[in-house]
Formats: sequence, C-alpha cells, structure tokens
Amino acid sequence: WLREYSIWYVCMCKHFKKILLVVSFQPYAAGVSSPFLMKTNLSTIDNNECQLHYEPDSDVLSDGIISTQICAKDHEKLRDTCQGDSGGPIIKFIKPKDLNPMSLVVGITSFGIGCGTGMPSVYTRISEYIDWIENVTYRTVPI
Repeated sequence: WLREYSIWYVCMCKHFKKILLVVSFQPYAAGVSSPFLMKTNLSTIDNNECQLHYEPDSDVLSDGIISTQICAKDHEKLRDTCQGDSGGPIIKFIKPKDLNPMSLVVGITSFGIGCGTGMPSVYTRISEYIDWIENVTYRTVPI
C-alpha cells in the first residue's frame, strides 16, 4: 500500500568519486532472497577495464560498455547486486559543510554476470540523462 511508505524526491549527481553504495535483496543462501534490504559499497572501474570482462559483440553489449554506463564491483567481499535488483539505485553519500548528509543517485542497476562472482556489474549513468529527466519532470502542463 502506498500510504505505508514515505515518498521523497531524489537528488541526482553528475560527478562522483570511486566508492558508491548499492542496496539489494541479494540472495544470501542457495538463491533465497533476503527478507531485509541489504547494502554494500562498490568501487567504480574504468569502462575499458570493465569491457574486458564482457564478451565483445554479445547480444547484451553489441556496442560494448559505453559512456551512458558505469561499471562497479566489490574487490574484497564479492558483494554485488543480483537478479531482481534491476532498476534500483547506486548512490553516493555526501556531507556538505554545515548541512545534513545527502544521498545522490548516480546510476540505476542494469545487469551483471551472476551474483557476487567478482565480475563488475553495469549501471545506467544518470548524468547522461539529467537534461532529459529535468525536461520531462519540470514540464508545465497547460490547464
């Protein structure tokens, strides 16, 4: 039910550093999804490096990893987003001086190879679409 949830606006981010946060209902045992929303930090990697992990000219990536995408992975614990997480955010937390902390959406979970395999996952890069998003959401409708 919609009334049971808080709905807030989202801040979008054009520029970000290497460490980002994802949230996930990632399976925790034999494909069983967690009943709790989980989170982990991921490190972004260069798109050219990411491309090395994906088969060239595949159906999924006929043009390879492109500028509208971000690749990220957990180098240590092999945590990741998984099936069912697509469409969820990849976030950067910031703490502006003299202000409350803010979360900024940097990307949207798109796809990966398996779950927690050490392979980078691919996210849609929000900064490539901010102008379009603002044009659509700020559009005034005549009454």
